[in-house]
Amino acid sequence: MRDTFWTRGGIWVLGQFAVFGIVGASPFIAPEGYPWPFKFHQVVGSAFAVGGLVLLALAATSLGKSLTPLPKPATTSELCTSGIYGFVRHPIYLGLLLVIFGYCLFLPSMLELVVVVLATLFFDRKAAREELWLRDQYPAYEHYAKRTRRLIPWLY
Repeated sequence: MRDTFWTRGGIWVLGQFAVFGIVGASPFIAPEGYPWPFKFHQVVGSAFAVGGLVLLALAATSLGKSLTPLPKPATTSELCTSGIYGFVRHPIYLGLLLVIFGYCLFLPSMLELVVVVLATLFFDRKAAREELWLRDQYPAYEHYAKRTRRLIPWLY
């Protein structure tokens, strides 16, 4: 069977764009936020977002030519278990979640909390689906998954 956008998990990519759209629209839906003193939340939010961007860059660099926006790996890709992938199996998803969390801290509201929870659930489910494809393609993935956490190093 020929790999296509849809057979390689394209629906997950479209879902990811929907998550980004919700994150981007959330300040316009609930613009009031909380009256935080000294704007400390903006400093913390910015730190999370910058950390997430650094993590994204490290993960993309580690993947090299195997980097793809689709969750199902290309048949020509190689399993990456070194670099940042030695600490967490899905550092790109973790980086995106850190950026989203930082953004939501920067513009806090109850809706932002809901957005973070929904984004976390989405990327966890996307990672679970991706792992089924990775196990099918790479026999060594099972051992790698046993020694490395999915999204949060040393925890989950």
